[in-house]
Amino acid sequence: MVFVATVSDLTSSLEKRPATAASKGEEQSQEDDEVLKNEVKVRIKELVEQLKSDDPSVKLEAMVESRKLLSQEVDPPVQDFIDSGVLPLAIAAVKAENSELQYEATWVITNIASGTSEQTTAVVDHGAVPVLIELLGSPEVRLQEQAAWALGNISADSPGLRDQLVADGIVTPLMSSIKEDMPISFRRNLSWVLSNIFRYKEIDMPEEEKLLVLEELKHNLEKQDDFEVKSNSIWTLNYFMEQSDSHIQLVVEQGFVPLLVENIPDTQLQKVTVRCLGNILTGNDSQTEQVLEAGVLPLYLDILASSHSESVRKEVLWSLSNVTAGTATQVQRVVDAGLLPVLVDSVMQGSLAERKEACWALSNLTSAGSADHVKALVEADALPALTKMLISTDVRLVEVTLDGLGNTLRILSESDEGAEGAIQIIRAADGVDVLESLLKYASSAVVSRADHILNTYFPNSEEVSSPDDALMEDLRMIFGEPTDAGGAEAAHDLPEQASKYTTVPLEQLGEEDEEEPEGDGASASV
Repeated sequence: MVFVATVSDLTSSLEKRPATAASKGEEQSQEDDEVLKNEVKVRIKELVEQLKSDDPSVKLEAMVESRKLLSQEVDPPVQDFIDSGVLPLAIAAVKAENSELQYEATWVITNIASGTSEQTTAVVDHGAVPVLIELLGSPEVRLQEQAAWALGNISADSPGLRDQLVADGIVTPLMSSIKEDMPISFRRNLSWVLSNIFRYKEIDMPEEEKLLVLEELKHNLEKQDDFEVKSNSIWTLNYFMEQSDSHIQLVVEQGFVPLLVENIPDTQLQKVTVRCLGNILTGNDSQTEQVLEAGVLPLYLDILASSHSESVRKEVLWSLSNVTAGTATQVQRVVDAGLLPVLVDSVMQGSLAERKEACWALSNLTSAGSADHVKALVEADALPALTKMLISTDVRLVEVTLDGLGNTLRILSESDEGAEGAIQIIRAADGVDVLESLLKYASSAVVSRADHILNTYFPNSEEVSSPDDALMEDLRMIFGEPTDAGGAEAAHDLPEQASKYTTVPLEQLGEEDEEEPEGDGASASV
């Protein structure tokens, strides 16, 4: 069987996977580990000579021993085998009619491909890819699975090798190998291979092949109960949508939205599922509406109220910021779902990452929403929360917060009720002092925004007399000098008010319970 990763095994970068004895359900002999390196090198040369034998039994025994040496979990002698010329012999053996020899030879190639980038490239340069792709059509499932494993390691190595696999036609044979009664180990392996294929951006793949992949991913979400299969499939959807905006529409059209919403309550799949739906919410208003119609907002409310995972809560808040950047009707859905008080609470009490995303959600509402929505925001005590967020060294965050406050005051001043109530709330929250301190901020954009608010809505306030003002000094002592650190990237990804934006790359999600497919995409077969 293939290596089954637990949640703690899964990391945020591509991982090559050697097929070890443990991953195959075999006992690992300790004898090889005790052999001195120089003796191993001598033995490798002997094995390579035996692989040239015309005696099938000698050749098979040598391939089995080679596979065992390459399957040791500590320092497998991959480079020694390459230097001794094993690759052309192993590739030739894959073409043989002896299925045992084919299996062992493919296993050898799998583990060499799980090595360094140079070692994986050596596998490709020796012509293994077409041979492995052809083996996907074998009538023997174990040969198909081992070939898929080897190809998965190659696709994990680099965008260039991934592109070569796609150009050589890996997708259709890979999808054709799928059978309803296939072993779960093979289905897990295939789901892992697909995640590796789409991890790197700028993929060039025919539309019909993309649809074949989506068909398999949908089947996995509809019919499979296995955690690893479902997790890999949802990660693949994430990578797929990050390829281009047109891919979001394909995912929506194929009916994935309700399937994803159904998986949100599963705490093991929650983070990757929320991220996947969040990527859809970065799309157009119609795509956002599909997610809202599937009933996601009550589930978001539950997560923000009860989840112990900071990163999951942050993902939900990011998703909501894209909803509040949509239409006024979509903003109303957020209000009706009772999310405004939760957003305010996230600004006041959440982690820094949560506060930033919640602040974006509230600020976007003031741009995309109506006067009634802004009034609801004020009633939810959002103004003291936004005022608090002005005390930050994140330039982009301060700009966004000032936009939210400025929009609120402008919209209310144009309404029948006027902005006096909001002005008093900001005064009571020491907002005038904070705004005045921002006139000395090291960002002209911040200064101009703060100056506009002060001159328009607080005309009797006094400008800070010097940079040594007591409040400013307190801020500097606590937060240091204003800086774009952490905000430059945000300014790139979060370009303008009430605009949807994608979040950090998937590989930067960064939590211990990360559910992303393991490693750098490659693995050895031990």
